[in-house]
Amino acid sequence: MTDQLVYTVLEMARLLKVSRGSAYELVNSGVIRSVRVQRSIRVPHSAVLEFLGENSNADPKAGAATNTALNDQEEDRHGPS
Repeated sequence: MTDQLVYTVLEMARLLKVSRGSAYELVNSGVIRSVRVQRSIRVPHSAVLEFLGENSNADPKAGAATNTALNDQEEDRHGPS
């Protein structure tokens, strides 16, 4: 990533390639650790790495099952492709 110790929420959003709203949701819900510096929110570099590590160990079969279920729902709505 970079040598930065902390990121703003917007910087973190860019790193994770998520929307601004999703980034704030991750921080506000406590999924990604953050600290307040006066009125600003900062996300430690280590918190981003923890988040990525926790979410990279997901079972690939579970993801495939989710994708299959989503495809089935899409097919139900629009018919077979």
